Amino acid sequence: HPAKLADECSDVLLIIFRLAREDGVNLPAELDASPDPPPRPAEGLLRLLSGLAQLCAARTGTTQPILCQMIRELAAVAERLRVDLIEAHRREMEITMRYFAAAGTTWPRRQPFRHPLANFRLWRLLRRKWQTRTEKES
Repeated sequence: HPAKLADECSDVLLIIFRLAREDGVNLPAELDASPDPPPRPAEGLLRLLSGLAQLCAARTGTTQPILCQMIRELAAVAERLRVDLIEAHRREMEITMRYFAAAGTTWPRRQPFRHPLANFRLWRLLRRKWQTRTEKES
């Protein structure tokens, strides 16, 4: 279903933004053109996952090019799926702002972004564990 694909693409974009924020990376206001759309969406997703693997190995302060490339890859996948990524993100932010307005100051607690997915939390915990191990070995 196209609306669900657009929502998922927007969620991935939010995760990339959160990763940038977590690492203190300022993303540029504009990026150059995305790579050619992959022949199949699965290939584009593999390229995105490759970027995630590169992030795990990167040192803090060197992740901006990787995150920018992940955004380009996501844009290519969205193009292949005929999803307007900008419109999908705008809709997602509109829903989020309505949620915050409805939540007010009571539960659920107001957060700057939508609550991250459970697998993203697990990835962050594993990344911190890997970083701690690497620092101890150094």
